[in-house]
Amino acid sequence: MTLMASQYGHYISLGSCRLCKPCKCKQGKPCAHPDKMSYSFEAMGVDVGALVEHFFKSTLLWYKPKCLPEYTSVVRGLLSSKKIPLNDLHIEYIRFVK
Repeated sequence: MTLMASQYGHYISLGSCRLCKPCKCKQGKPCAHPDKMSYSFEAMGVDVGALVEHFFKSTLLWYKPKCLPEYTSVVRGLLSSKKIPLNDLHIEYIRFVK
């Protein structure tokens, strides 16, 4: 996804950006890599659970104290100012995965 984002814009994912340790933003400093940072669905007001249920008919399970979920999910997306045809996106995804 990171490679695709470098071509199309940025990517969006669950939780905070994990690019740098420690994160400069969390220290009150400017981002060290604003061109590579990821954005959070939650920070943009997206209800990820509802999104996944609506489009993928799946339920997100969350970690609870002393209890692992039956399965985990990774949810990411691309942020782009261009309209990307779905077929092109599929071809690019396959190319980057190989």
